[in-house]
Amino acid sequence: MAAVLDTSSLITYIWSREGEYTLGEKYKFKNIRYKKMRQWIAINKEMNMIHFNDVYPQKNDISEELLFQFRDIVETFVANYTQTENKWKRASYCDIEREYLYGYNEYSSYNLFKQTNSENEKTEIKMKVYDEPIECPCGCGDILTGSDEGFEYKGGGFHHNCFTEGFYCELCEDYCEGGDCTEAVCCGCSYWEQAHPSCGLDGTTKCINPDEDYVSYDGIMEATKEHCNNCPHWLECHEEE
Repeated sequence: MAAVLDTSSLITYIWSREGEYTLGEKYKFKNIRYKKMRQWIAINKEMNMIHFNDVYPQKNDISEELLFQFRDIVETFVANYTQTENKWKRASYCDIEREYLYGYNEYSSYNLFKQTNSENEKTEIKMKVYDEPIECPCGCGDILTGSDEGFEYKGGGFHHNCFTEGFYCELCEDYCEGGDCTEAVCCGCSYWEQAHPSCGLDGTTKCINPDEDYVSYDGIMEATKEHCNNCPHWLECHEEE
C-alpha cells in the first residue's frame, strides 16, 4: 500500500508471451502477460536517479552482467522519456530513505544510479520512498506506524490496534514490549538474568556484586572465595570455615 501511494515506487516486469490463463480452474482471464521476473525500482521526482531492488525470483543466481542488462532497459526508457543523455553511474554523495517506516529497510545507497550528465556530480541528493502517510482504515484518524523502529506488527490486518509499541532496552540493545526494565517486567529475559545474576550458592539469591565474566548463560553467578569474600551471603554459608 505504501508503495502504491508514494511518489517514487514502480515495478518492472520481464514477460515472455501473452495469452489466456485459468486460475485454480475457476477464474479465466482472456489475456495476461506471462511474467518471468520482476524488479521493484524507485525514481526520484527529477527522474535523474533510480534505485534498483533485488530481482525476483532467483535473486541470488543472477549475474552482474544480467543485472546490468535489466538496469539498462530501465535507464534507457527514462532517458528517452526525459529526452536526456542515456549515461548513468553508481550514485555518489546520494542516499535513499523511507519517509514513513512502512515495509522493510530494503533500500541501499549502493543500489542508486544517477545520470552522469547532472549539472554537479557531487551534489547530494536524498531520495524519499514511502512518503505518503497512511491513515488507519477504521476512521480513527491515526497515522499508521511502520513495523520497525520500536513498533511490532502483531498480525490481524493493517489497523492501529494491530501494532504494538516497543521500548528501547539498554540491556538487549533492541526494542521490546517490556517497557521499563524491572524484575517484575523482565523476569525470564536472558539479558536481564545476565545483568542480574543469581548466586551460585543457592541459585535464587541475587548477587550483590555481579561480574559478567563469571555469569553463566542461564544467569547464575559463579561463587568463588576471591570474588565473594565480602558478600554477607557467602560469609553466612561459610561461617563455620
